[in-house]
Amino acid sequence: MKRDYSKHLRRFHEAKWDEELIFDLSVPGQRGVNVTKPSPQITEEVGDGADDIPPCMRRKTPPFRPGSTATICV
Repeated sequence: MKRDYSKHLRRFHEAKWDEELIFDLSVPGQRGVNVTKPSPQITEEVGDGADDIPPCMRRKTPPFRPGSTATICV
């Protein structure tokens, strides 16, 4: 049996959570993973990834990343 939506609409319930956003839990200086720079041999072999991005599309300032540990993220 097909529903006639013009006469009877389903009740809509939006999802809601009682949790803080990752940006609200952020603590400056905390990191979940410490990413090291590649060795000079790797950089020499494959180059810098930013070289492939046209200058007009590169970021002027680094993006804001929340500072949080891996346990907070999980």
